[in-house]
Amino acid sequence: MLIFLLACAPEPLSFCGSELAYDYAPDVQLSTFPDDHYSVVDPDTATGRRVAMTPQDTAAVVAFPENYQSWLSDLSTLDGFGLSAGIFLGFDGELPPIEDLDIQLWVLGDSPESWPVALSTTDGGRTLMLHPTRALPSAAEVLVVVRNAEDAACIAPGQIGRASCRERV
Repeated sequence: MLIFLLACAPEPLSFCGSELAYDYAPDVQLSTFPDDHYSVVDPDTATGRRVAMTPQDTAAVVAFPENYQSWLSDLSTLDGFGLSAGIFLGFDGELPPIEDLDIQLWVLGDSPESWPVALSTTDGGRTLMLHPTRALPSAAEVLVVVRNAEDAACIAPGQIGRASCRERV
């Protein structure tokens, strides 16, 4: 599963002004989970991929507490992420109340489809959790959209996210 947060604008590239940022930086921090960045091609598995989240695979988990290391090693034996597992996005500050946000999950492909989710937050409102209410298609690529519901303003990407957007546009 590949997850993006809609934050890139078409040319001319501009970003909304927001004090709250979501920054996609999988090499530096674990702010998005699950994410194909944390998997590798493995022809010996049923899906052709394998989760790869050991410290040797992913620099972002090196600083995790020791008790997480065995969990990450076990996770790294799986042939993919769950199709009904939650999607987690970490922000650098507290999110507004969920009812003040427009949060959408889209399954991408030839005919993109809006996907139903239940929403919640954790970590003092700094982590958004999207729980698909039905299983995602196998090997689906998805897009997560988070906007202010009142004026459709986006939550701005941080510096790393802005650089990534510039590379893609």
